[in-house]
Amino acid sequence: MGTPLKIPSSLDHRGPLVTLGVFASLFLGGGLVMANGVFLQPWLENRAGQTWVETPCKIVSTGVSHRSGRSTDDVIYQYQVGGQNFQGQRYDFSNVSANGHGWLMQVEQKYRNETTDVCYVNPLNPSEAVLNRGVVNNSIGWIFSAILGLIGALMFLGMARGFIRRAKFGQSVFELQDAPARIGGVLAGTVTSERMVEVVDGFAMTLTCIHRVVTNTSKGTATNDRVVWKNKMQVMANLGGTIPVNFALPEEGMETSAASGGDKIFWKLDISAKVPGVDYESQFEVPVAKAVVSAAQVAAEYKIQAEEVKADERADETYELPAHSRIRVQDAEAGKEFYFPAMRNPGIVIWLTCVTPIWTAATWAVFHFGGWMTFPIWLIFGFLDLVFIQNWLTSCFGSSRVVGGGDGLTLTKHLFGLGWTQKIPAAEIKEIQVTLGTAMNQNKFYNVTLVRRNNVTQIVAANIPDTHEAHWLALEMARCAGMGK
Repeated sequence: MGTPLKIPSSLDHRGPLVTLGVFASLFLGGGLVMANGVFLQPWLENRAGQTWVETPCKIVSTGVSHRSGRSTDDVIYQYQVGGQNFQGQRYDFSNVSANGHGWLMQVEQKYRNETTDVCYVNPLNPSEAVLNRGVVNNSIGWIFSAILGLIGALMFLGMARGFIRRAKFGQSVFELQDAPARIGGVLAGTVTSERMVEVVDGFAMTLTCIHRVVTNTSKGTATNDRVVWKNKMQVMANLGGTIPVNFALPEEGMETSAASGGDKIFWKLDISAKVPGVDYESQFEVPVAKAVVSAAQVAAEYKIQAEEVKADERADETYELPAHSRIRVQDAEAGKEFYFPAMRNPGIVIWLTCVTPIWTAATWAVFHFGGWMTFPIWLIFGFLDLVFIQNWLTSCFGSSRVVGGGDGLTLTKHLFGLGWTQKIPAAEIKEIQVTLGTAMNQNKFYNVTLVRRNNVTQIVAANIPDTHEAHWLALEMARCAGMGK
């Protein structure tokens, strides 16, 4: 028999919801900044510019560069105020050109030769002037700002829906009876939630085996998910009680695995139910392994006593770390040591190395171009920028070590050679579970999380690419910590 394992629903984790909020802030903030630049600021300047004084001016040069996207430095003119000469370069109150080359060509045609005209001068600051007090209708800018804002708003709605679902139902946990489940055997267990909700039509359950293939193309990486096996069932139960799960696994099934290139095989259990308001949804990624011949089966075949057979039935003891895994598990004086070195997830490091400076630049742009009107958004961007920087530093330069000695766990973390050590007695540990960590594109990484008796959680191993490996580490750490004695 295997070992019972509690798997929290990946839809209940705050991490993906916070990530969704990050990108929602990026799109919505970008839309607001663009709307501020193409409409709000020009409109406010246009309103104030109606009081600017009409003043004769002389067109010196058009200076048209025929580059779309800018309306400054294209028309140069001179004027006098109070006997003092000034030179202006601004055509109107727009920050960007509305019609690209077409508009610039019209300006060049109008002021092709040196001629006189009138400009409008700010009486409070004579160095500010425009030739046209109107605002160019920047329809392209409006479209882009509306698209960015709409995408951001939809992402915020998705994030809000996730938090509402979590508040309504609490956290759902699937307790797998024997972990990992066996190919050709049964995936059995129960799902529980924190809050009772009446369900009329029962729960729709779907268990799917997916083979994910990642290929490199000239345009980047392409991910293709192929459904290897799928089965559905309907179960009548009330949410808040226990929801029984019982799927027979096919003998031709594939065990969970992950390759270094991003390819992986994983099993996903989806559960949903129609309820008033936000519907119930939960999702669990479950470990499935090849069947192990039991001692009784060996004894029956060789006609010897089962107790004489040294066969090991526990899946966690037959499991071996993948050859490409950078995690080191070895015996130590104090017990068993689990070492997680820096730079062990190149994909995450590369992703953070690319995204972090872009997010820092976006944070600067939101405040620089949006001004104080976008200060609340800028604060959100700044906080998330610090989170990105912290994750990048720990992924590139941070390492951790977990040692289980039969009476608890000793955690040691290092960053730039500086570290701290923490001893957690077995009596303070409630459970060690697998939770969802970073979600990058369609790839999911998992954390081994320690839950104390007071329900305070602490990540002891972050961003493990293989769910089977993560569950094995959780079971091994629990065993080495002396839990269940």
